[in-house]
Amino acid sequence: MALILWFVFLCVVGVVCINLYPSACGSGKIGNFWKGRHAKVVAIGKGALWTLWGVAVLSPLYYEFPSHTSVVVTFDRDHVIEHRLGKFCWEWGEFSNLPTGDMAISSGVTFLTENPKVRHLRYSLNAGISNPEAFYSDPLRRINASDVDSEHGADAASFTYSPGRSVKEEVEALVITQLFEFNNRFSKQLVGFYNPLDSKQQQDFRALIEPWLNDQLAKDGVTVVAKNFKID
Repeated sequence: MALILWFVFLCVVGVVCINLYPSACGSGKIGNFWKGRHAKVVAIGKGALWTLWGVAVLSPLYYEFPSHTSVVVTFDRDHVIEHRLGKFCWEWGEFSNLPTGDMAISSGVTFLTENPKVRHLRYSLNAGISNPEAFYSDPLRRINASDVDSEHGADAASFTYSPGRSVKEEVEALVITQLFEFNNRFSKQLVGFYNPLDSKQQQDFRALIEPWLNDQLAKDGVTVVAKNFKID
């Protein structure tokens, strides 16, 4: 739709420029106006009309800047192209901002031990997009500027279907969903982790959580690295 509107806009501006251009005005009020003007005025008029035409042609084009925590990416079908200095983007083009650092995500589980005691195991991990092609294989994770709410602008941290939802929030949602599954599926094994000062328990915990989570998240191009667990 944006492309069609741009084409109509170009046609209207083109007709206006042609009718006002000095060399095209041989008669009538417009022609008489240019004939009676100094050569410099005519040159300025020509320049102004060419400028108007250039603005119309480039009106859907704007520059998407990266941030200190992300890079601008565009897409060539399934291939993701990074632009660390930013990129000129068309209004109807697809792009996104790819986070360059890890995202910290926390979770935990509370269970009743055999003693009986209530124990709360807390842990955190770092998540990142290790395979951008897999992550952006879902078209809804790409931004099409013409579909973004104009009131909020074409925020490169947003998705077309949910303005304001960031890439980071999408990754967090993917990871947290799997953490719920992990806490439920491995609740019996998690009971065995009770001493955060025991390096063997910490190694076993990471060996339990990392392979399973990374296997679940592989299709989305997300990788996690677990940190040490804690007990409350």
